[in-house]
Amino acid sequence: MFGSMSLFVFTLGPILNLGSIRVLHDMIKDLKLAPVLVAKSNLAGFSTVILWSPYFASVALVLYYLNVPVSHYIPLGLTLAVVQLVIGNLLFGLWFRKKGMLQRGVRSLEAEYQDTALHRKKLRHLGGFLVLLVGLIFLLEHVTKWPMMYLVSLISIFYPVLWLTGKQEWKEAAPHFQDFKISTVRTMNNEIVLFISAGLFGKAMAGTTFAAGIKSFLNLVATASFVYLIVAVIAIILVLTFVGVHQMFCRT
Repeated sequence: MFGSMSLFVFTLGPILNLGSIRVLHDMIKDLKLAPVLVAKSNLAGFSTVILWSPYFASVALVLYYLNVPVSHYIPLGLTLAVVQLVIGNLLFGLWFRKKGMLQRGVRSLEAEYQDTALHRKKLRHLGGFLVLLVGLIFLLEHVTKWPMMYLVSLISIFYPVLWLTGKQEWKEAAPHFQDFKISTVRTMNNEIVLFISAGLFGKAMAGTTFAAGIKSFLNLVATASFVYLIVAVIAIILVLTFVGVHQMFCRT
């Protein structure tokens, strides 16, 4: 159960972002699973997506500022994500053995899921949709050499438009657009301010003595060992995060 839920979030997270957790919740809410099981599986699955998905701002910003092609980054990022997913499942297995069987009640859902063929077909379509979007990102990045953030924004806009045009379902989609405008856009104020502030902060810090000191320190660490540089960057981000500085500002 834990492996299935973490793998589900790992698979859909690159496209649906936090929506993958919402979809998983709607699927398993009637099973009455222990909250600790659901929480740990979501953490193990979703935390891996941030490592490799070009649809996440963390990966997109790193690729943009370091001018790294996504085709060069994905094999490494995806490998690390899979390793982290496996380790997360192993750690849960050890914790599960230590704590003993989780007490949970499971209600039979056979009456609600009779048409298994239909659900399997939808899952296949969803998997194909995921492969298509990620593959399209790689192809366009290779052909156009455009920044990843720009490509993700373009696809996020044009793919739904092409889909709705081909399916002729604009009338059915109208209520969802209205709901997005009312509910989602208003909640994005914090994210918009965060990105603008992070960019302003980065520009203000550039050329200062403090920024030069950080650069000198990282260069010194890199000359000793590249592994030390990786550990130093991770440690700095973690420390600043625990003090209250958002990761976006750390990367800036």
